[in-house]
Amino acid sequence: MISPTPVQQGNDVQAKFRIRNRSSRNITLQRLLAAGRWSTDPDLLNWSSPNNADFPNASSSQIVLKPGQAYDYVVKTHFDNQGYYFAEPWRQEAGNAGKYYTGGIWGGNRVYFMVGETVVENVPLYLQTDRRWSTEPYGRYPETDRINTIGKWGCNLTSGAMIVSYHSNTLEHNPKVLNEWLRSNNGYDENNYVIHNEVTRYACNKGVKLAFDGLLPGPNDQKLDGYLREGNPVILGVVTTYGQHYVVATGKMTINGRSTYMINDPLLGKTILDEHYNNTYNQILLYRSSSKCGTKMVEIRVHSPVHLVVTDPLGRKSGYDPRTGATWNEIPDTGYVSETIVAPDGDALPESKVMVIPNPVEGEYNFQVIGYDSGSYLVHLQETFSDVVKTGKT
Repeated sequence: MISPTPVQQGNDVQAKFRIRNRSSRNITLQRLLAAGRWSTDPDLLNWSSPNNADFPNASSSQIVLKPGQAYDYVVKTHFDNQGYYFAEPWRQEAGNAGKYYTGGIWGGNRVYFMVGETVVENVPLYLQTDRRWSTEPYGRYPETDRINTIGKWGCNLTSGAMIVSYHSNTLEHNPKVLNEWLRSNNGYDENNYVIHNEVTRYACNKGVKLAFDGLLPGPNDQKLDGYLREGNPVILGVVTTYGQHYVVATGKMTINGRSTYMINDPLLGKTILDEHYNNTYNQILLYRSSSKCGTKMVEIRVHSPVHLVVTDPLGRKSGYDPRTGATWNEIPDTGYVSETIVAPDGDALPESKVMVIPNPVEGEYNFQVIGYDSGSYLVHLQETFSDVVKTGKT
């Protein structure tokens, strides 16, 4: 166990280990310590034992462990460099001075952690593949469906559950609980994407004061860094080898002169953006703690084959016209993005285009739905916590 966690640059860090004799004989230990490495550097870290004592809890300089017996010990070090580390217990048996061993009869016990310049502490990690909820039917799919599950499609859902759990400081808002509530409260759109402000409504319903500030195209490091510095983890849209995916950014670090972000990945666990996603992201979903529940906003979703251009009461535009290729980003803090989720097996949900307008000015808005192919289309409009759905053909 590492403390404190996450680890910020300049921290003193302690690692607590339990080492157990899994052999059938007594073993006399001369010294215990810990070793660790950079993800990119083979050199050992210099861990030391507290108080310079080999066995701070023992009465002598050696200790005998009987078969099955365990011993707890703590080591410490100081981190001046950012990076991706692990620590693991090492042992020196009596009579083998200078020779240290790891693994073997002692098992794994390796602990991974990261050291960064900006760290949001205590963001829980949920995996969409966790067997406690991975086989639950996802989104609007039928209760009996065991193919379209959280384990297959639940990356954005699972990321949202991490956000709510972090801001509530509890683990009760897991992907299963959030999914069940969204299924029962129209929290998914017609293509089975999470309606982002419905995560806020769920949080408010559970007494968690959470605000959703919008969805923006990425990369936007300035916005992302600002939210992280204020202690708000951020959902990122990333592109995998098989398609679109969602993760939670929990901090920022620099490795070998290259800035990157710490992430909680619903598929891969705790990792960094540079390791799996070419150090880039194409969307940011901005949630933050708030003194009151909810955010005044308009969230519009259109389903193919159309694009959207919105004009606000002040004549400012946002959206995309496929006829001319023109793009507008005039309405402040308003993003217009294409949402897709692609499962690891290559299956993909149908595309949804999403525009989120936070803190809209009062007055009349003009919505242009512009077709780029023949077929049916659907527009889903949510104003704060009320829904309007309109359909048509192009």
